[in-house]
Amino acid sequence: MKKIYRALLILLPTVIQAHITYTVLRGPEILCHTPAITTLYLESWQEYPDLCEASFDEYEPYIRAYGESDSGIACVAYDGSVIVGAATALPLLEKGELFITPVQQSGFDLSHLLYLGEVVVDRFYRNQGVGSMLFEMMRNEIEAHGTYTHCLIYTVEPAAGEEMYAPEQHKPVQLFWGKRGFVPLYERRFTASWQSIVSHTLTSHTMTPYIKRLSFH
Repeated sequence: MKKIYRALLILLPTVIQAHITYTVLRGPEILCHTPAITTLYLESWQEYPDLCEASFDEYEPYIRAYGESDSGIACVAYDGSVIVGAATALPLLEKGELFITPVQQSGFDLSHLLYLGEVVVDRFYRNQGVGSMLFEMMRNEIEAHGTYTHCLIYTVEPAAGEEMYAPEQHKPVQLFWGKRGFVPLYERRFTASWQSIVSHTLTSHTMTPYIKRLSFH
């Protein structure tokens, strides 16, 4: 019985991937999927290290912005008709000052910087290659576009005192991006604050920009 169980565990990632389908949405195509993507992202933001206490109504406009831009991109993973993973991107200059200001004096041409908002996978589908597939789809889409020289993402550090809430076998997202050629710009770090789902108080988090030069440039 134990041998059969181990064999099933080995086969499980393949079984899960076999049921996953992927698609790329552009601009207005994203809008009808905004509620499902918002729900998926909100669940992720409530997890460690963000531990963000926020409502659907607060974050829905953040996701809708990708669909309201003609340049917005969403790579989406489905299990049947259910969205179980998504990656979103938008020209950096279409983001707010919070995201633009830290890299304004970095020497990069901001008009050629693409902001990679999130790569999020439902917790029950993680460690099965879904996130890697979404990133590769996004990279291919970006490079095919030909407009951007670099891709930018911001990572989040846990608030002081919240490290204890890290789950067992937690893998920092910085490792994921480092393996894919993203380089941290530590000198451009900044602090952002939001309501903690743990303490229900405003907590400060360090945000670090990670940047990747696109291979076709």
